[in-house]
Amino acid sequence: MLKNRVTIITGGASGIGLATAEKFLAAQAIVVLTDINVKKGCAAAAGLENKGRILFVRCDVASETDIKKLVSITVKNYRRIDIIINNAGIGDWRSMEKRPIRPNTCLLNMHPVICLPEVLS
Repeated sequence: MLKNRVTIITGGASGIGLATAEKFLAAQAIVVLTDINVKKGCAAAAGLENKGRILFVRCDVASETDIKKLVSITVKNYRRIDIIINNAGIGDWRSMEKRPIRPNTCLLNMHPVICLPEVLS
């Protein structure tokens, strides 16, 4: 079912994104792993190279320019995008009472979902 499906996974350098990449590669999907952290992203992709077709692209999901670049690189390499897993987010590990209120958190996490339909059309 996932064989040869071109799959973009944002926030893929660690945690849920990395675990998802492993599962998709095991199902023979083609994975484009993205993360804002180049060092961790490259290391994650290198660690998965023996499990299938994987490409790392640095992407800050808060940047429309980065999202356009991600789409362009993916389409250039694989001619299409079949699946997008919007896993990237922001984290603030301080206790709740010490965190500043961030009204744009939801918007930031949803930015690829909002931008991609326009970029892909």
